[in-house]
Amino acid sequence: MTRTVAPLQAFGAADIAQVGGKAANLGELLRAGLPVPPGFVVTTGAYAHVARRAGLDDLLGAADGEADGDADPAALRAAIDHAGIDADARAAIVAAYERLGADTPVAVRSSATAEDLPGAAFAGQQDTYLNVVGATAVVDAVRRCWASLWTDRAVAYRAAHAIDQAQVRIAVVVQAMVDAEVAGVMFTADPVSGARDQIVIDAAAGLGEAVVSGRVTPDHYVLDARGRTRSFTPGRDEVVIRPAAGGGVAEHSGDRRSAPLLGGDRLAELAAHAGTIAAHFGRPQDIEWAITDDSNRALAELAAQVRADPALRACVLGRTPAEVWDDVRTDDRYRGFRTDLTSYLTEFGRRETTSPLLISAPTLAESPDVVIGMVQAAAERPLAPAASAPSAAALEQLLAHPWLRGARRQHRIRAWVRAAQDGVAFREDTHFYFTAALPTLRRSILEIGRRLHAVGLLDAAEDVLHLRLEEIATIADPATVLPQQAALLRQLVAQRAAKRAQLAGIPLIDAARVFPASGGADDALVTGTPAGAGIATGPARIIRDAADFDRLQPGDVLVCPATNPAWTPLFQRAVAVVVDSGAAVSHAAIVAREYGLPAVMGTGTGTAVLTDGELITVDGARGRVTRAA
Repeated sequence: MTRTVAPLQAFGAADIAQVGGKAANLGELLRAGLPVPPGFVVTTGAYAHVARRAGLDDLLGAADGEADGDADPAALRAAIDHAGIDADARAAIVAAYERLGADTPVAVRSSATAEDLPGAAFAGQQDTYLNVVGATAVVDAVRRCWASLWTDRAVAYRAAHAIDQAQVRIAVVVQAMVDAEVAGVMFTADPVSGARDQIVIDAAAGLGEAVVSGRVTPDHYVLDARGRTRSFTPGRDEVVIRPAAGGGVAEHSGDRRSAPLLGGDRLAELAAHAGTIAAHFGRPQDIEWAITDDSNRALAELAAQVRADPALRACVLGRTPAEVWDDVRTDDRYRGFRTDLTSYLTEFGRRETTSPLLISAPTLAESPDVVIGMVQAAAERPLAPAASAPSAAALEQLLAHPWLRGARRQHRIRAWVRAAQDGVAFREDTHFYFTAALPTLRRSILEIGRRLHAVGLLDAAEDVLHLRLEEIATIADPATVLPQQAALLRQLVAQRAAKRAQLAGIPLIDAARVFPASGGADDALVTGTPAGAGIATGPARIIRDAADFDRLQPGDVLVCPATNPAWTPLFQRAVAVVVDSGAAVSHAAIVAREYGLPAVMGTGTGTAVLTDGELITVDGARGRVTRAA
């Protein structure tokens, strides 16, 4: 981007002088594939430029390179404030922020060159600003982070550690804000005893600031190296810190509870990350972590906003998603909703609308109208809360079987079920992080297409998707392509586009051959593999791709060719699921069972035989779909 502002992943352990300890470590984690929120760094070079304009060396008495220690911190802060941020740095910060998404809430934190180093943690010495929204607010937060290098406490801390005040520089990390459900701090070795065979986790509801600042007594977990709980001490929930509407944070009273905030699966996942991070750095680490709500709860919160605000409700409901998006992204009356929708797209927009193996289809981030369609459907009629977790009820029903009486057998079954659940969670998480590459890959390829379109080689940037890598790699400079080569490229695009259009209505796989009808009574419209017990009746709603998501209404039967994680919010509205492909362990079947929905997989012809709007009955235990009586 520029020498003063660059993405987090551009830096690593060798760049502490340029970006400070915090940013260098975060860059290392991103490079190692850890789930770190995206962001950018305003480097120490930008601060040094401001410090020179502010005359800090003279104020520090450090013309000879060493401070005398008598400088007034208040005067130093005032000098930084007065110098401000120059136009070039401001433009670079604004451009980097806008790349994260319009009005994306961010955390703005200091990253000093003496910070987060062995023996000098500098915890809380410089300022942090949470839930900063808008480019102007971000620029101001950066300036205040710079000034916080010279707070009384920071100056005193450096003096106590014999750190030369004149040599300290500060960078600023700007990261997409995680609206945490649960957050806290994790130590990869016991911070009291030093035992390296233990992992210590402190957790509290809401943002981790409550734990870091000491405002709350958190849940305290001590785990072994494999993530198994050795001891647990419940917290007291004195306060919960959450993002406030429009920016900043707000404190709330904690809720009384009896259960731990973290279950075994989440503890095991945190422990796995702890092991990876400690191994990467080669020494014990203290790690701030956060767990955000899933793509269903976040979507439900957007729908709740629509229902609660009459003006927003009038804007969103009863109109096409494209019309809604045009208004939401331009009208400041809907700024709050736009901010939250942008946050949703930033967090979950990497998900594919068709398949993670195809880059030709846009991601959710490129299709805000698809997400608006899902919000519209969820806002039309709020979902009734589930009486209990279907998976837990199913487990208890299983354990009641006469063959499974006895503590040892039940213990073994519970262990097997937990292992299966962990496996499913791992598969879903792997899919989610795998698709993180899709937006970048699509942007790169479409940028190639844009450049070819700009010189007239392609009619549209998307036409590049009809070309092969080796055909594009022969182009050294789009502006100097020979006429014969240009003609060949256009001919290839035209031929392949025509072929693709010709094959658009023909499935790659004949699902009816792969999943032949299983027979049964004559009244069955389609049959398939039983995948979720129960019987439900409702109108069939044929959903072929993400563009149809808004058509599914609460009480409908979801009938589709296949599903992927981007489809998961639809399961909250459906009463049953009928899928052309898949089996009892496919994505659709697993999610359907978790929601307690009757499900039939591998019907082969469900989307072809069933009529949209037709009232049908789904028998998930027998794998049959019939006309409703």
